[in-house]
Amino acid sequence: MKAISLNIVLLLARITATSCTEDSYMCKEVGKGILQCNYFPNEILAGISEVKIVEFMEQYDEVIVNSSYFESETWSKVTHLTLYDRSVDNGDRILNFSAKCFIQLEVLQELHVHVARQIRLEPDAFVGLKFTKVLDFSECGRLSLGELSSAIGSANIKSLEVLEISSLGTTNEALEINRDIFEALANTNIKHIDMSENVITQFRPFQLRLLEKLEVLNLSLSTITDISFYYDNTNTIKYSTFIKSLKVLDLSYIHLPRFESIMQHSVQFIDVFRVPHISNVLEQVLTSRSINGSGILKQTLEIRNLNITVANDIQWLLQEINLSKNNLNRLDVQIYCGNHTANRITIFDLAENNLEFLHPSILSFMPRIERLDLSNNLLNKMMDESDILFENLFSSLLQLKSISLSANNLLAIPKNMFVKNFNLETIDLSSNSISQVTFTLSHAEKLKLLDLRNNEINVIDETSIELLNSISTERHPEAIVNLQDNPVSCSECKSERFLTWLLQTKIINPSKVKCIGENDNRINVTNAAIELVRQICERRKVLIATSVSAGTFVLLVIIFLTYVYKRWTQIRKKRNRKSVLQLLQNGQGKFEFVAFLSYSSSDEEFVENNVFDSLRDNMKLQTGIQRELVCSGDRFLRPGFFVLDKTIRCIEKSAVIIVVLSNDFCTSNYCHNELEQAIQLQRPIILMIKGIVDEELMKPRIKLLYKENVRILWTEQNGQYVLKTTWENVCSSILDLIAFNL
Repeated sequence: MKAISLNIVLLLARITATSCTEDSYMCKEVGKGILQCNYFPNEILAGISEVKIVEFMEQYDEVIVNSSYFESETWSKVTHLTLYDRSVDNGDRILNFSAKCFIQLEVLQELHVHVARQIRLEPDAFVGLKFTKVLDFSECGRLSLGELSSAIGSANIKSLEVLEISSLGTTNEALEINRDIFEALANTNIKHIDMSENVITQFRPFQLRLLEKLEVLNLSLSTITDISFYYDNTNTIKYSTFIKSLKVLDLSYIHLPRFESIMQHSVQFIDVFRVPHISNVLEQVLTSRSINGSGILKQTLEIRNLNITVANDIQWLLQEINLSKNNLNRLDVQIYCGNHTANRITIFDLAENNLEFLHPSILSFMPRIERLDLSNNLLNKMMDESDILFENLFSSLLQLKSISLSANNLLAIPKNMFVKNFNLETIDLSSNSISQVTFTLSHAEKLKLLDLRNNEINVIDETSIELLNSISTERHPEAIVNLQDNPVSCSECKSERFLTWLLQTKIINPSKVKCIGENDNRINVTNAAIELVRQICERRKVLIATSVSAGTFVLLVIIFLTYVYKRWTQIRKKRNRKSVLQLLQNGQGKFEFVAFLSYSSSDEEFVENNVFDSLRDNMKLQTGIQRELVCSGDRFLRPGFFVLDKTIRCIEKSAVIIVVLSNDFCTSNYCHNELEQAIQLQRPIILMIKGIVDEELMKPRIKLLYKENVRILWTEQNGQYVLKTTWENVCSSILDLIAFNL
């Protein structure tokens, strides 16, 4: 009933457009030759060629568009028609296009429909659209792709050049890109198809071969759950080529669940690369002129030590490829191709990949590259790993005109990086950490721009000036070196030569360069700035002259005081050592023992075989005292008494605690109790490390001692433990530590 009511209301509304109130039915010009209405007007004003019908469905369950809407002679002049309504409800409201509904629109060139509600297209809906070039049903969330295919096929719109069906929604028919749509378009002049932002349940690229004039295919931001390059289930590719007319294939940010599932489980790292019929698949995909494959990979991809041999000449038509934002972390691939190169590719984009390594062989496979973008990567790591490979990265690109290495954390550029690139016009090295020009430029006679913005150039030295002066300005007098946003100094004496050169050279515009003065203020590079540098130099010369004599005197005083201090230290050390020996001789209080050995019971055999006897005997030799000077729990604890009390008594009688640190010690609560008692009694602690100890097992107190203090190390060699120092040095250090803590 509401659909009938709509037809009656619209009929009444068409009586006159000017009598409608702003709150009901309204038409107004929104631009030259553009009329916007919220209903279908009966008459169109003279001079109107484009009509936009907006928000026209809100009150109705069904709107049936038929030929009576456009029967007036004034509609026959309309070349662009847009139906836009984003109102959404939970019901089954429908926009229905009846058969031959547009037949009166004799010169319509573009039809745009953007409606969120359910759309019905009768098979003959587009009959009469003889001159229509653009059909745009993007963002029609409830459109049947089957009905659209049928309507296009029945109408036989030979003039059709552009079909936009992006963001079609979630109905099953709309998601299956099958042969029907391509057969419907086969008899048209279709050149551009936009299928972006869809969830596609089935896609067979070889079916596009039906569209001989297709130039642009946009699948960006789509999810493709089932894609196959094969003609049937026998893994046979019937057609060896894709579409030779295709110029642009946009695959940016597509989501391939099956491929990504493989990536997640196996190819963080690739050693072997085997794909059945790979050359045939490549021929289907790479016959377009331009491929945008940015943002496809979500997982980081590392390829190491991979060799690929190209044995046949694939007839690629590809000229431009964009693989930016793909997490291509490492591409260590050597390609052996002979004469079978991808020699049509002129533009290659690998920007924003966090790329750490790119083998020169990959670029050699594309020898005619003219524009190469490697910006926003981490190629400084390749420079650190192999400066030779990095220096030869572009040596095969004789046609290279533009290279971007911006934002790669580069500290310097190898001398011969660009010596083979005679056709270079632009070198972008901006946003790195370059401080000097270190690479040859004299051969680049076509150079127009060397971009060194936002680097770490403070003062350019004579070598850098000489290299920059070698830039040829005969063929390109406008050649520019951009030094903006660098911390150029005008507060150092060595800046004078550089600043003078800046004002004299023709390749740098000094008005765009600012230098940093003494107070960190930015100053324009002028003669006044050079004079300021000269004044700073003169002032510093006076300061240097007056400070030399004072410095000499201070130096002599320091030498004298140093001598006195060292002499006093030696005397104090001897006196303290003598005091320590006397205290140990008396053997009272904490000087009854030189050291208490704390160790895990699991390490008892190690201590008995390697530590106790050697430490005891060498300590007797150094002190001249023949009684026991090394205490260990098992030797000096009295049976039957509380073990912790007796351990504390041993620690109290010892001047130093030696901890035999091992993984077992770190996990022993009893050993940690001994250590805590030693810390509470303020005894110096020496760590004796048995082999390799896992820091993760150490408690905070031990980890602090481990990191801050010098340790006694035991290493295991051929099944035997070897002390990394001498016992004489160990005993002497223990006595010095006791003396230091007196």
